[in-house]
Amino acid sequence: MAEKIKRSIFQLAALILMATLVVTMISFSPESTQGYDDSVAAWATVGDTISCNVIPSSLSFGTLTGGSVSETTDTATTTVTSNNTPFVKIHDWGDYLNATSGLYAATGTPVYNIASAINGRATSTLLAGTDGYGIKAATTTAGSGDLTTNQRYNKFYLEGFHATNAVGGLWQTTSSALTLASSTTGVTGKEIVVTHKAAVSGAASAGDYKDTILYTCSTSL
Repeated sequence: MAEKIKRSIFQLAALILMATLVVTMISFSPESTQGYDDSVAAWATVGDTISCNVIPSSLSFGTLTGGSVSETTDTATTTVTSNNTPFVKIHDWGDYLNATSGLYAATGTPVYNIASAINGRATSTLLAGTDGYGIKAATTTAGSGDLTTNQRYNKFYLEGFHATNAVGGLWQTTSSALTLASSTTGVTGKEIVVTHKAAVSGAASAGDYKDTILYTCSTSL
């Protein structure tokens, strides 16, 4: 009888030990056997974007007279959007054949040019009865971002430090254009309003005068 009880106790102990080993094996099963997934990296490049829209496409001074300084009946507005640093530049066509900026009368007798930026001057004050031509510009509150007008054409600088009829001289050059406005950051829907002014002397030939100002926009100077 004692021998049976002893054998039963031994068998029970063996069962408890086996159960403990099973639990231990389950409890410490390593997670590392699940392994790791591979990864794929996706790459993309976003380039510089810029858009400029100038309206209207034509302006009129009407009839110029020697008794006053004239201004076009409308202004030219350029709207700029760019995700990088925009530069708005202008290049004057003028009397292209003679490389002279200004209002040019190809049909006049003799041919005549109301020059701008005479002797390379950046700014000048127009006087009634004296040939002269140029522009001034200012930004509006429209859009977002900061767009700065070149001091040469800045309306508030010209009128504040010079005179009401002060203008920035236009320039014709085949090597580069002049900066009208620029920004160090991206902008959205910013506006530059340009006013054109001119004066004429009694020496100007009768005829139709015209000029073309080319606007270019880029994200590099």
